[in-house]
Amino acid sequence: CPEWVDHYNLDAIAFDMGATVHRRPLCGCEARLVADGDKAVITINSKSIITRQRFSLAHELGHLKLDRGRSGFLCTSKDIGPHSDASRDGEAIANSFASQLLLPSYLFIPAACGKPLTIDSAQKLGATFNASITATCIKMVRTSTAPAWVVCHVRRGLAWFFKSPKAPENLFLNRELHYDTEAFDL
Repeated sequence: CPEWVDHYNLDAIAFDMGATVHRRPLCGCEARLVADGDKAVITINSKSIITRQRFSLAHELGHLKLDRGRSGFLCTSKDIGPHSDASRDGEAIANSFASQLLLPSYLFIPAACGKPLTIDSAQKLGATFNASITATCIKMVRTSTAPAWVVCHVRRGLAWFFKSPKAPENLFLNRELHYDTEAFDL
């Protein structure tokens, strides 16, 4: 792990922004932000995996930085992450802020350069940046100079996807997986 990762302390960044961070079990949400003026308290769901906790904290820091003046946010797993409702611009912006904070482009792009767009590459890069495979896959695709997609299907069909800037506009994804694919078996 590069030395800079050990010193990349989100709690210290939160402290510098006037926020105290608590980790406690939360029911029905991944993170909570309560702000009053220049002070804030961020509570992160301690039952979540570490990479999720880091993304949740970075997401709430995005709200704190970009939504000053609002007193609080209660962010569910649907708000924090790739499946967030795009119509809720504040959540999408906080997600972008979190992605840039955890996987800054000026470090990520050189680290990803030349690596194949695979889950294995995402796992290795994610470990380097202490970020989830999902966040890393999305960043890999969004910064790719090749046509690429990251797609998530669930039992009820297509849940979410992101595509690279080079992905053809006239190519569409099926809402349902074909039963005769490896992805369907998963």
